[in-house]
Amino acid sequence: MSSWCKVLRKSVEVLSTCELLPPIAELVEIPNRCIEAISINACKEQLVSGLSHLDCNSESTELKSNCLEWWVEDLSVLRIDYYERVIRAMGTAGVRLDSIVASLMHYAQMSLNGIEKCQIWNPARMKPSPSMEENHQSIIVETLVSLMPTDKSSSIPLSFLFGMLRMAIMLDAAIACRLELERRIAFRLEMVLLDDLLIPSVRSGDSLFDVDTVHRILVNFLQRVEEEEEEEKMKIVDMNLKASDLLDMVRY
Repeated sequence: MSSWCKVLRKSVEVLSTCELLPPIAELVEIPNRCIEAISINACKEQLVSGLSHLDCNSESTELKSNCLEWWVEDLSVLRIDYYERVIRAMGTAGVRLDSIVASLMHYAQMSLNGIEKCQIWNPARMKPSPSMEENHQSIIVETLVSLMPTDKSSSIPLSFLFGMLRMAIMLDAAIACRLELERRIAFRLEMVLLDDLLIPSVRSGDSLFDVDTVHRILVNFLQRVEEEEEEEKMKIVDMNLKASDLLDMVRY
């Protein structure tokens, strides 16, 4: 194990213990120093190992797993507020987006009860008042969604997006969180299977499936198609104008 990896893991251990004494730890800025060390050393390790130039998508699943799991698993022990700060620092430091996505997925699997079963989940009706554990999980869902990379080149698995959407609905997460997941799904609706859109309804008296959510996804998709068509029209108009200007120059 490299020295950078050892420093990173030790920093995660120290940061995890800071959860026991948050006011004192924050006063002497121990969390900030640990977070900085984690993000910088994760970035250094990727650069030195050549991961910044390795296209894991073109390699085997085993290789991709080996590339990522050396720190992804370590971060899953952190409390969600510390985890959020670490991931944001990693993004600023230049850690690969696919590594960040892998970390978000692993954290969700470790922290959210039943996230791995969401594709076949058939929930009971929502309880009148969520428990403290459900409120905590709702915060985790909202935080993880806010940490998802905005770069279009970072491909987040659709199965994960649908799993998070189902969890967000089940836990009654903030509407902004659910709308963001719906928007991301709509952006890649061409790759969605019909079964994926069969999202169970969790409200008593509703139909078996969540029609409103599917409707919003479809509206988002149609809006995107219209915007893309409008952009194409503008490009054609621009090209015609340039061609016209060129002909005018030739004539004179």
